[in-house]
Amino acid sequence: MPSSVISYTISAAKKLREIKPGDTYLVGYSLGGGLALMTAASDHEVKAVVAISPFVGLKEFVDWAKPNAKPNTTFYDDLQTIEKEYGNNTNSQTYEERSPNVSNIQAPVLLLQGTSDTKVPWQTVQTFAQQMKTAHKVVRLVLYKGGQHSLQTVPYEEESTQEMDNWFNKFGLNTQYPN
Repeated sequence: MPSSVISYTISAAKKLREIKPGDTYLVGYSLGGGLALMTAASDHEVKAVVAISPFVGLKEFVDWAKPNAKPNTTFYDDLQTIEKEYGNNTNSQTYEERSPNVSNIQAPVLLLQGTSDTKVPWQTVQTFAQQMKTAHKVVRLVLYKGGQHSLQTVPYEEESTQEMDNWFNKFGLNTQYPN
């Protein structure tokens, strides 16, 4: 399972003193954002997470796609592929293992998402943020109207970078670099 590989990698880096215990900050993009969330659920030393256009799990995607994905679209094709591979029971263990466990996430989470993303539906990220709020977790969702998957276009790149810096600074990581 991918999150166990990441957890193993972080554990190995801590043993080599490449990561200070209790001083881990995660940032991930797309599937990497989902894996950062899964890692935060399994490693309670993570101080803060930023997930950009994160794939927040099979369950959230399939639950959203079934009533919303239109035939002959990427989301519909992805839904068909996922259901063929993993079945259509979103409450199964297979789906649970491939979705971040909100109740286990202790770190504050910043979610950055474009509303015109054609790879990750912004509604799934919004649902995930609401699940975190319901579970009384520290979460902030920033939606960028018209933003694409990468958020690497003006003005989103600059705005999202500032959001990340502010988030990490708020939770103890100095992102200011000397000139």
